[in-house]
Amino acid sequence: MLKDLGDVVMDFREVPRALVMKCPDGCGQMLSVNLDRRSGKAWRLFGHGDKLTLFPSVWRDEGCKAHFILWRGQLLWCDGSSSADWQDRELIERVRQVLTDVAPRPVGYEEIAQHLDAIPWEVLWACEALVKARIAVRRNPSEFFVRQP
Repeated sequence: MLKDLGDVVMDFREVPRALVMKCPDGCGQMLSVNLDRRSGKAWRLFGHGDKLTLFPSVWRDEGCKAHFILWRGQLLWCDGSSSADWQDRELIERVRQVLTDVAPRPVGYEEIAQHLDAIPWEVLWACEALVKARIAVRRNPSEFFVRQP
């Protein structure tokens, strides 16, 4: 069933258990990404059909050492060679509102994503857009807070 790079198969037994794919870097290895928290560390799966998103990134710690994000069916390499074509003004405003509501406390983008029922990658990008617009400040790789006047 996994003939080409990018082919993905879902192991679904009452609940999603794993996402199985050929490693996208071309090394030929099969990757099994655990989706079942009962089995230990697990990724979260968003979307349906061929527009799947995984969170967090997939980072092979052996073999080819591939590191990538699967976002809305697109493969984004974490080495900076690819980027998402993403822009969602409505989500950016919703994230700004959350940061304003909790000010001056810094908040993690994963917490914001959970609160907004949004894809964590997109909330991270919204936070980065707010930093670029000088509306928010990045405290560390995962926490942000609204800039005080």
